[in-house]
Amino acid sequence: MVAIEDMAEKGTISPEDLDLVLLTDDIDEAMDHISKYITTNYKIKRRRRLPWLFEKK
Repeated sequence: MVAIEDMAEKGTISPEDLDLVLLTDDIDEAMDHISKYITTNYKIKRRRRLPWLFEKK
């Protein structure tokens, strides 16, 4: 994590970008972090499922 903090000090990335980084070895924790970021920063629109070949609606 020292390299990332060094990048923030040198101005390569903004200090706010440090909040986006999560170092973990737990898949569930990583997925929760990603899901939280997506739901707070993007509007999620449910997509309509299109029929495939000869499927009926």
